[in-house]
Amino acid sequence: MQTPNNRNRDWRRLSRSERVSQEAKVQPLNTGLLSSIVGTISTYATPILIGAILSTILGLIILMFIKSLLPYALILIAMGLILLVSMGFIFISKVTAGFLSRSGKYGTNTLIMISVFVVIVVIINLVSLDNNKRFDLTANNQFSLSNSTIELLTNLEQPVEAIAFYPSDISENVDALTRFTKVTDMLSEFGKRTNKFNFEIRDPDLEPDLARSYGVNAYESIVVTAGDINLKSIVLPTDNAYSKLEQDLYTSILIATSKGQKKIYFLEGHGEKSILSLSPKGYSKLTEKLNQDNYETLPLTWDLSNVDVSVPDDAALLVIAGPTLDLPDSHAEVLHKYLLGKNFDDSDRRESSTLIFFADPDSPDSFRSLLANWGMLIQPGYILDMEQSVTDNPKTLRAIPLNLNDIGQEEFELLDPQQATIMINALRSITSTDQSQLGLTFMPGAASIIPIQDQLRWPVPLTMSSYASFLIGDTTRTEPILPGEENSDPIGPFFSSAYMLAVGPVGGPPLTEAPDPNQLTNMVIFGDSDFASNTFLERGGGANLLLNTVNYVLGDYSLISIRDRSFEYREFNLDKNEHDFVRFSSWFIIPGLLGLAAISTWWVRR
Repeated sequence: MQTPNNRNRDWRRLSRSERVSQEAKVQPLNTGLLSSIVGTISTYATPILIGAILSTILGLIILMFIKSLLPYALILIAMGLILLVSMGFIFISKVTAGFLSRSGKYGTNTLIMISVFVVIVVIINLVSLDNNKRFDLTANNQFSLSNSTIELLTNLEQPVEAIAFYPSDISENVDALTRFTKVTDMLSEFGKRTNKFNFEIRDPDLEPDLARSYGVNAYESIVVTAGDINLKSIVLPTDNAYSKLEQDLYTSILIATSKGQKKIYFLEGHGEKSILSLSPKGYSKLTEKLNQDNYETLPLTWDLSNVDVSVPDDAALLVIAGPTLDLPDSHAEVLHKYLLGKNFDDSDRRESSTLIFFADPDSPDSFRSLLANWGMLIQPGYILDMEQSVTDNPKTLRAIPLNLNDIGQEEFELLDPQQATIMINALRSITSTDQSQLGLTFMPGAASIIPIQDQLRWPVPLTMSSYASFLIGDTTRTEPILPGEENSDPIGPFFSSAYMLAVGPVGGPPLTEAPDPNQLTNMVIFGDSDFASNTFLERGGGANLLLNTVNYVLGDYSLISIRDRSFEYREFNLDKNEHDFVRFSSWFIIPGLLGLAAISTWWVRR
């Protein structure tokens, strides 16, 4: 029973029943609609809070990973936040009391620490997006862009866009899906290198008008443009694995950005090899590879009876591949003036003169005389190498490329400084590139080249034979005449190819000042013409030797390192003892160590 004294007592001294009775008399009776709603919400407060949190989290997940459901994600996030805020206002007193209590303060501090940690992690990730570093540990840097591609992308002067046309149902074709993955990865890598390269994927079935506007008529086409739709390049898969994707994209960017193509002319009319021939002795494969390096290859036909011939002014390189007929005097005069940096009318050429000559043991004397006048001597006969010739075909030389790393510092010190510099630059770009060392070059019937060095020419040997080689004058003989015997054959080593930088013919006046660019003559003589044919080009290091040489003499160093990087299978071979060690150590050593650790732990805690 409650007395007046009870009503005046401190509420903390009242019993639970007395306190409830007093609160019932003091609090007014609320029977309004708002109170009913609040009471209902209070009853289901826990499931409402859980639903609000789940709705917000689900909306954020959809927002980050499923862009197509963006409206639904925003609705879920909005619903969750509205419920959370509403519950906070309804139970504002409990929320405030919770934050102000001792446990609430600890919780608040913990929440602040977690939030700061999350913010720091987010900032670190955002910074790392633009400052990431990857390491390619494959044998030939298979998953890295070449230095040339990186340099090209870094120096882009205008925005470049690539549009890859792939159908939406590409997942049904495993090979096409593999190529699509490689294309997207490569384009993404290009985009990471510069903000001037952008790409997008379009479906030609859904947007046929767009595909037609770019001239696309096949799936898996990649259109590369640089502002002008009329100046574009279309890339298509070259093989099932798209092994030349980076090379093709590089070339397409050059074309789209109006870099132009340097023209390479192949002389015809004197029995030279044809760049259009698909026969085993033809040069069609070499032409294809030069075109992939963004060169334009053209035939230059000089009829033997025509005296009015000339080398086009836009010729960046003139190639004479294995001539079999003598050179008329009028043609020889034109070639001599070309090497002098002059046109037929004695006007200066726009570019320096560059010549690549493919010789043979039986090259016509008129061509030998022309080259000898410029310091390149082609010796009669072929090189027979007792160590490097093919076993069942002794006339086929496996020429050894000169490796820059094999030349000692003391040997360079014996050379003229200018000669040493030219040799280092040439070998580093042709036979000793950063990507890899060249392999042996198969030369079926190689002549010996003797380059002359004087104050006007600086030769660099490129390939050679071994010390166990002989120069055989009779091309029908396959056995050497050893030293000490009558009419013995000259013994090697011999140079089977050489590069030379020259300023004028042999016997010309010495230089008194720095020559003009058009006065410099780049010459490369290969002692065999068959190694560049369709049969032998891709055997050994012949293709890389040729392409690196062309890129070097034309000054296109940036193209050298974009050779196709084939997958290199590397085995881990074990002998019987090593195999037994690996097997028994996996059986006993590792489980034994784990058992020992378990026993030690038990002993400490027992």
